[in-house]
Amino acid sequence: MDLIYTLTGKTIYKTVQIYLPTSPANSLPIQYASPLLPQTVGVVLQFVGSGNPIGPTLDLSVAILLAYTIPAIMIAAAYFWFADISRKMS
Repeated sequence: MDLIYTLTGKTIYKTVQIYLPTSPANSLPIQYASPLLPQTVGVVLQFVGSGNPIGPTLDLSVAILLAYTIPAIMIAAAYFWFADISRKMS
């Protein structure tokens, strides 16, 4: 999405990239650790391309991950709760 945003300049692609679950998952470690790292490591990360987090804030990244994780766990739990596997096996 970042490549498409760079080529077209349309902000919809940047917004979609922020709200996809893979972007906050990739950005969260950088957002959490960057204030704790020495300045030289931050410069190296920016040079490599890993230094710019996609999600705007740490809180938003966590919220997006929770918004995807909690419903997935609830759906899986409901499926296993109501799918009586032992009855179907016999």
